[in-house]
Amino acid sequence: MLQELALLFPCLVCLFWTITFAIRWKKNLRAQNVWAVASLLAAINAFYWTILVMPDLRIYHYVGRIVTFTQTGFFCLLFLFYRALIDDRPFSRRHYIVFIPALLIGIANTLLLLLIEYKDQLAAIAAFLGSKNKLPKEGGVALLPTLHYLIGGPIASIVDILMINFTLIPIIARWINCRKDPESFFELSDRQSRRYSRAALCGLTLLLFVMLAYLIGEFLYYIEDYIPFSILFLAQGVLFFYIGFQVYFLEKEEGRSAKLEAES
Repeated sequence: MLQELALLFPCLVCLFWTITFAIRWKKNLRAQNVWAVASLLAAINAFYWTILVMPDLRIYHYVGRIVTFTQTGFFCLLFLFYRALIDDRPFSRRHYIVFIPALLIGIANTLLLLLIEYKDQLAAIAAFLGSKNKLPKEGGVALLPTLHYLIGGPIASIVDILMINFTLIPIIARWINCRKDPESFFELSDRQSRRYSRAALCGLTLLLFVMLAYLIGEFLYYIEDYIPFSILFLAQGVLFFYIGFQVYFLEKEEGRSAKLEAES
């Protein structure tokens, strides 16, 4: 029961922020819109892990088609979210290059799913779950389901770890370079915005570390067997809420500051 609640908690939190920011999409700042989309992808990913405990493998099968794009795509969006927090200028084309790994993994997995017969997919999923997240050494697993497992499993996890470091390393480097002048960390015109941007960025840094620990731990343990993974999921849910809370008030503070400037 603890595991199901731990898996469901970040899903519900992310859905809450997705709906909250979607309702006022046109009034949002860029960072809020990026966080709304990232929260949607995170909710899909969390739901995918939640249904692992369900007996009906068909749900796992169909949602898995979407997750082939959303899992790595989520970490790509975290990079854009970081950029939106520190700089209010529009994204350039080079910023969108980070989505190439997610597209390649998603397209490769989708093509493999189209080539694999439905009954073979369910058999491969059952073997995958029965082997506790490791490639079964027995049972004559077919080539295409095996490739699907490798691309969507170990290879995708390695790419996700690289994407986390692709965002985490610049954040740490920027903190170090700007330690003498913290205000220079952000290229925002509104001082009130910096307060909430800094808080959201601290939460993002912690979230990246938690997710890095989770992904590395996946290579060593199986999520269904260990309580630490449930704790990591709960920590993710708390951080998702904290970051969303700070990003939500970022827009309110900017609006109030702009109003005060207009009145003066």
